[in-house]
Amino acid sequence: MQKNDSARLAGPGFLLSAAAAWAISAAALVLVGALLLRLLHAGEETLAYVSAAVSFLAAYAAGRAASSKNGGGSFAAGLISGATLCIVLLTVGFLINGRSLDASAVLSVASFTLAGALSGALLYRSGKRKHQKTAFAYH
Repeated sequence: MQKNDSARLAGPGFLLSAAAAWAISAAALVLVGALLLRLLHAGEETLAYVSAAVSFLAAYAAGRAASSKNGGGSFAAGLISGATLCIVLLTVGFLINGRSLDASAVLSVASFTLAGALSGALLYRSGKRKHQKTAFAYH
């Protein structure tokens, strides 16, 4: 009986590649977002949307990196990397704030980070796509 290798994680290395991808993409996206906000003279309402987009896209990059290190679109790699990022981000936010965190901020960080990491991991395809002939192609 053959074991399914895609169900196993490649080790803790996928978390390091996910964290590196998140840090690099978050830094670049924050700079681009700040530039756009400055050029558009945007207010606080737009800042919330840009912040959500940065959070989602940086987590997407982390999930994609974790999935590629794992060898394919793995739900477990995306879930673990997203949960780890959430824990780290909320801990750092708590340490910086010094008091308690706002409930809406916790919900925003958790939802966008988990959704981005899972999307990045599940939408990643390793290798070349196989072309399948449909029944229509034979007619």
